[in-house]
Amino acid sequence: MNKNIDINTLVSKLLTGEISEEEGKELLSRVEQDASLKDKIEHLMNEDDFLQRYHLYKSIDAEKAKATFKASLQHAEEQEDRNDDKAATIIWLRRIAAAAAIALILMGTWMYFGHQGSTPPAVITAELHQAIERVQLNDMNGATLTINGKTIKVKDAQSALAQAEKVADSKDGSSFFGSDEITESSLITKKDKEFWMVLDDGTYVHLNYNTTLIYPNHFVGSERKVKLKGEAYFIVANDSKKRPFIVETANGDVHDYGTEFNVNTMKEKGVTSVVLVKGKVGVSSKYGKEYLLKPGDMATLKAGRTPDIQQVDVNLYTSWNTGNFLFDGCTLQDLMEVISHWYNMKVEFSSEDMKELRFTGSIDKYEPMGQTLNAIENITRLKITAKEGIINIREYKH
Repeated sequence: MNKNIDINTLVSKLLTGEISEEEGKELLSRVEQDASLKDKIEHLMNEDDFLQRYHLYKSIDAEKAKATFKASLQHAEEQEDRNDDKAATIIWLRRIAAAAAIALILMGTWMYFGHQGSTPPAVITAELHQAIERVQLNDMNGATLTINGKTIKVKDAQSALAQAEKVADSKDGSSFFGSDEITESSLITKKDKEFWMVLDDGTYVHLNYNTTLIYPNHFVGSERKVKLKGEAYFIVANDSKKRPFIVETANGDVHDYGTEFNVNTMKEKGVTSVVLVKGKVGVSSKYGKEYLLKPGDMATLKAGRTPDIQQVDVNLYTSWNTGNFLFDGCTLQDLMEVISHWYNMKVEFSSEDMKELRFTGSIDKYEPMGQTLNAIENITRLKITAKEGIINIREYKH
């Protein structure tokens, strides 16, 4: 092994899947010898231009990145009796490798659109990187893509766009995503799935369960518009042309100018709720005046009515995006509605009174259903069983 190889080269190879087993062991060794390298590598991962700097790579193989580096770590584990510091270093490098793979999956998705040299995607936090990793590890990422009348099941954003390439070539044989032809696609998640993707402009979208997003392969003209039915979290990329990003729903529209927000049309029929996490958005009911929101505001939109705007705890409305369901004074009926959708089950109550029991707490949505129901059972002192697609809730018999 060349001991003089630059640390930046080793890290670059790690992040692009080009690192060999020997180089992986060398990187591990250097991090063990110099603790400051951890901070340097994490700083590299968090730099705003991380994605842009790696556009020079024409093909990204995230699976190769994970598999190759995992092999070097496994070899190190098998060959040496590790002390606690070594074990901690290996765990840390595993996390960095996984985070890199996630970034490359999303970046590779964006590069399918042919964006080398243009504005990079929106920057996402380490917390969201971890959330995306959990979605993948728990096999919850999945959707149905419909394009040009053809329907395909996809497991991640990169495969979605790869499949779209195959079925949506233009008539002259040129690439669909490289062509100037504007084609509309739709992504649909089922009751027990969610989906992360990157749009043409670099905007990240996290679709919750039972959600439909309709979007173009290219944003053209004076605005960037998508249509939503269900719930999604948007991290909107800044646009060099200063075009607003618009989310159209049945009850009103959201006009965004580079920010993070949550849109939900599922909670109540005829109602769209918009929660602004940071930045600035304008909301309007259908054909109505636009109202500006500030961070922490929730707007409730109903067609033909003035939006109702109030300050809220945004975590109550966005925690699903990072892997939790958060409730504050929620009725058991509303709680079980969320649980039933997520686990694709029906719910039966033995009495009406128990529906009004109040619940405050947090639920890890990737826990097995049985564990989740046991936790609710312990808090409510009710008997909760699940069998043949039905969750049955009744009082304990004394």
